[in-house]
Amino acid sequence: MPDHRASIQTALQAFQTRPLREAATNLLGTLGYRSDRTLALDGQPDSFLAHFDPDGAKLNRDKALVADWKRIELLFQLTGGDLAGESDLFDENQVKQGNLHSYLFFALELSGADYARGKLTAIARQINRIFPMPVMVLIQHREQKEEVLSIAVINRRPNKREAEKDVLGKVTIIRNIRLAAPHRGHLDILGSFALSNLVHPKKESVNSFDALHAAWEEVFNVELLNKRFYKELSNWYFWALREVRFPDDVESDEEKRNATSLIRLLTRLIFCWFLKEKGLVPEALFHPTDLKGLLKDLDPQSSSYYQAVLQNLFFATLNQRMGKNREGKPYRAFALDQGFPANRDTYGIDNLYRYETEFHDPDTALAAFADVPFLNGGLFECLDRTDDQGKKIYIDGFSRNPKKRPVVPNFLFFDSEHEIDLSAAYGEKKRNHEKVRGLLSILNDYKFTIVENTPIDQEIALDPELLGKVFENLLASYNEETKTTARKQTGSFYTPAPSSTTWSTKASRPTCARNSVPAVPA
Repeated sequence: MPDHRASIQTALQAFQTRPLREAATNLLGTLGYRSDRTLALDGQPDSFLAHFDPDGAKLNRDKALVADWKRIELLFQLTGGDLAGESDLFDENQVKQGNLHSYLFFALELSGADYARGKLTAIARQINRIFPMPVMVLIQHREQKEEVLSIAVINRRPNKREAEKDVLGKVTIIRNIRLAAPHRGHLDILGSFALSNLVHPKKESVNSFDALHAAWEEVFNVELLNKRFYKELSNWYFWALREVRFPDDVESDEEKRNATSLIRLLTRLIFCWFLKEKGLVPEALFHPTDLKGLLKDLDPQSSSYYQAVLQNLFFATLNQRMGKNREGKPYRAFALDQGFPANRDTYGIDNLYRYETEFHDPDTALAAFADVPFLNGGLFECLDRTDDQGKKIYIDGFSRNPKKRPVVPNFLFFDSEHEIDLSAAYGEKKRNHEKVRGLLSILNDYKFTIVENTPIDQEIALDPELLGKVFENLLASYNEETKTTARKQTGSFYTPAPSSTTWSTKASRPTCARNSVPAVPA
């Protein structure tokens, strides 16, 4: 599969300096989509509306946010003939509104900023109302003072009562692609959308409208994205199970003990990843270059990252209030004595920072965590406790006692991709060459969104429903009644319940029927 990331990034950056029509056409051309069939208006919203919706009967100006339209361009019409390399002897440069076997591509520039997903998908839906064929809209706008691009496409299905009419389906959007420095996940999504990389579900050539539509479904399918993510995550989980060690004070069964602790680690970290997407946790805590300036040692066999960064983030930051107490002392501080046995003044206090000697500079470390908010919930509460006899019982192992600390080697977070034998973990001989890589490498390659998908629109990203599903599905891997099923059926078991999505073509028109995604279990 050709790697288009570099050329896609260059094409995206051109939006910042080139005219909208030129930049958008160039991006689509980079992805392999070209056609001479176009209509060049002057780019003014009034001209566009006067030409396509003169009486205002189809497009709702308010829902389309027409007041924010700066420029709008009809880029071109892509037909089955274009895909097959066939030319039309007549009117080959003209847009044909009666050709339902085609896609129309538009580019729209908005003057405003910080648009919610529903606002952007509503714009795409309104533009789609004007035309009888499917439409893709490239929307240039600003998000948090940064120039971004969102790409929206909407599916259509025939009206059950009036066959000659269409009903607009769910809008699918790739949202807030940073133009200056695109996220790796967005580049990968756009790369898979490139014509040369499209994969037809039946392995057919993508040289017709119907074939293109079927191949696009593979790209614009959140469930397939989820499935790919869960496969990587489950491989990592079974790999990590062989490498980690957690305190045995409560659970004597090593597999169960490590499994439950590892699931807590994953759930906590993925929750933090969503906080990072919201700007509440600094990205520097998850990138090796920044971490080298924070930690003294990132040796692959050491557990310094999990202990000094993640445990401190979980238990001494997210589970500790901000500010100062009545005596003017900060709540967020290192425990008084860094040696073992611990100073009794801080013994048993599980929301003070540990592992001070792991950092180049403790003050710099405190500053790295300073702006992370306090979450008043149970997810980040340290499970270590003191029993009735005053004995410390360790579960998470947030301790200055080396014998009670968990072992979670750094290579589990930072290793490059390689193959290992997971046939024993899955109970299948064919799983002896599974690909695994560091957990942070996996998470950094996917785009996450903090907005859950709905029955009317969806973003090509991993949404918060993921967190509940990770916890629910991983739990089954060590449950005596379900672990065989969980391990042998990981490809489907680790995937959230499907939303009954089916795409087809009827009367030469794409059809999509969808039901709402089930709610995350409590």
